[in-house]
Amino acid sequence: MCIRDRCYAVPIYVSEEGDIAMDKDFHKKMLEMSRQVNSKETIIGCFVTSSEITKEVEVIYHYFLSRESGFQTQINLPTPLLLMIDPQMPNNSFNLRGYVQQPISVCKDQLTLFQETKVDLLFGSEETNELNIVLNKVK
Repeated sequence: MCIRDRCYAVPIYVSEEGDIAMDKDFHKKMLEMSRQVNSKETIIGCFVTSSEITKEVEVIYHYFLSRESGFQTQINLPTPLLLMIDPQMPNNSFNLRGYVQQPISVCKDQLTLFQETKVDLLFGSEETNELNIVLNKVK
């Protein structure tokens, strides 16, 4: 989950049958605590560790389309941002891709089309040092 400059992980469970459960209570508590620190923080989307958009990723993303998630539309962000971090780190690189939803309707069904969008990461010196340590250990 991304909150402007803060992120926190929310536990996701996938059963052997492929059912997906997200710990929504945990998410609500974390959001509540974040807003105690800064009441102006808003949810801008979610992040997942995956190299491709899967059924599980779509289920998680669709939760963030709901009011329950805390996401509120903004002028430049009418739908939540989906950040995908490739956990395989191909070529020892930090592969991060961003997507926004482009809703399309076919007959009565609402389909989701994700459009890739540019993502710029800005790190402070502490984060840059920590990221370099992680990347060097992967080599």
